[in-house]
Amino acid sequence: MKTDESKKRTRKERERDIHRGEILEAAEKVFAQKGYHAATIEEIARTADFGVGTLYNFFRDKNDLYNALVMSLVGRFWEEMEKRIIPLKDPRKALAAMANLRFDFFNRHSGLARIMIESMLSGEPRPPCAEARNHDLLRNRYLKVVEKIFKDGVKKGVFHNFNPAYMALFFDGMITGITIHAAQHEDFKLRRNMACEYIEKMFITGKDTRR
Repeated sequence: MKTDESKKRTRKERERDIHRGEILEAAEKVFAQKGYHAATIEEIARTADFGVGTLYNFFRDKNDLYNALVMSLVGRFWEEMEKRIIPLKDPRKALAAMANLRFDFFNRHSGLARIMIESMLSGEPRPPCAEARNHDLLRNRYLKVVEKIFKDGVKKGVFHNFNPAYMALFFDGMITGITIHAAQHEDFKLRRNMACEYIEKMFITGKDTRR
C-alpha cells in the first residue's frame, strides 16, 4: 500500500511530466516559427506561459531543450510504428501503413520539419546534438523494420525479388525526397494517398495477395 508521501511524489512527477510536455509543445512552435538560432528561451517561456527560471528546472539550455524536443518526436514516431505497423502480418499493408505514418508525421510537425530541412540544406551551422547516437540507433531500428517488411514481401511473392536492405533505403529515400520538396515549396500540396499508391506500385510484383 502506498503511503501519502509516495502518492504525493507520484502526483508531483505526473505534474512535472505535464509541464515538461507543455514546454516541449511551446518549443516546437517557436523553433518552427523562428528557427533554432533565432529562437530564445525567453520566447519559449512566454509561449508556454512559464517563467524563464522554470524552464531551467527542466532543461540546461536551449540546445538541451532542442535535443529533448527532437528525441521526443523520434520516440513518438517509434511508439506509433510499434502500434500501427509492427503487428501487421501482410507486408503490402505494412508498407502502405509505414508510408502513411511517415507522411502523417510530416504533416503534423511540418513547421519544425521545414526549419530542420532548410537548415540542413542551407549549410548553416546545425545545433549540436548530444542525442545523435540515440537518434542513429532508432533510425537503424526503423530501417530494420522496413527491411523486414520487404524481406517478408519478397518471400511471399508480393514485392520484386531485390535486396530487402536496398529496397528499405530506396523506400526511405523516396519519402524523404517528397517531404523535402514539400518543405521547400509551401504551394506544393502533398497528396498522401497518391504518393503512397505510387510508392507501393514501384515495389509490388503485380500479384495481389489480398483476400
